[in-house]
Amino acid sequence: MSESIYRYRKIDKYNMLNLINDEIYASSPVVFNDPYDALCAYSLKDIWENLSEDKDSIQAIADGIRIIYPELKLDLVDAKEILYENSATFVNKCALDALDRIRRGFVVACFSKFVETEIMWSHYANYGTGFALEYEQDEIGNLAKEYIKNYQSNSNKHTVWEDYSVFGFKEVRYDSTRFDGSEIVCNQIKTMLASNSEFKKGKLIPDKYSLDANAFNELAYKKHKSWEYENELRLIVPSYDSRQTGCKIGNIRPKAIYLGEFMSFNDTYNICSIAMNKKLPVYKMVSKLGGTQFGLTKRAVSDKELEAIVKDFKEVNFYD
Repeated sequence: MSESIYRYRKIDKYNMLNLINDEIYASSPVVFNDPYDALCAYSLKDIWENLSEDKDSIQAIADGIRIIYPELKLDLVDAKEILYENSATFVNKCALDALDRIRRGFVVACFSKFVETEIMWSHYANYGTGFALEYEQDEIGNLAKEYIKNYQSNSNKHTVWEDYSVFGFKEVRYDSTRFDGSEIVCNQIKTMLASNSEFKKGKLIPDKYSLDANAFNELAYKKHKSWEYENELRLIVPSYDSRQTGCKIGNIRPKAIYLGEFMSFNDTYNICSIAMNKKLPVYKMVSKLGGTQFGLTKRAVSDKELEAIVKDFKEVNFYD
């Protein structure tokens, strides 16, 4: 049996349906609580120097600038210095668009190594009013492999990713420096400029995402050290539809359910009813108020207590 991992959830219609149906749902980084997640740094100067060596890219940029700034009458293709002065905003827009489209190309399901972390309950379980689900690491890893296998079998329809080996289930690495993705961003801009016939209409849609494993790890599995308290593991897989902000990955029944310390009685009743129906162990998180140390501890909810909650609709004192 592999080590346990935990997924913190707030109470809402979607998370309750996921619980009832044993579904693992993943979300696009564009809707994360951290807007800087899965972003890389880039040098506008380095990107420009690279693009300026490509005649087709320069021509496309010049055409794009003429659309945005029709008042410019200069021959921008030959006057590269003037083109650079006027293209900074335009190229920067292309760079941000390229990053946005890469981030929309995959979805993430987040897990933690620990269930007794106060700040995790505050941030990801709606101030301790939600719940957490326990899974086995190996099960989540196998789920990622199965999803990727199915995705590859449909690669004739979904071809935006060239290398599927970048996906999977692994620990997040925490660092103080952001990954320099100038080369990645530049390649995506070239793809948009060179291969998209709709470019002049302002539709920037790249045909391929070409990131090697190291670059993808730096982009998607790396976060700032300030997030280290999460002790996070991530399931990351390609998205079938970049227009959507999330999708179902598969079905796994959790090993146990953990009730937030401040969960309402009605929510406690609903969660416990689901747990009884699924024959899942239930634990209640309670503060360690008997001592001076911060932290939470988990208390097993007995069958008798479950019956009191579900069948008799009675509140239970978990601080005995």
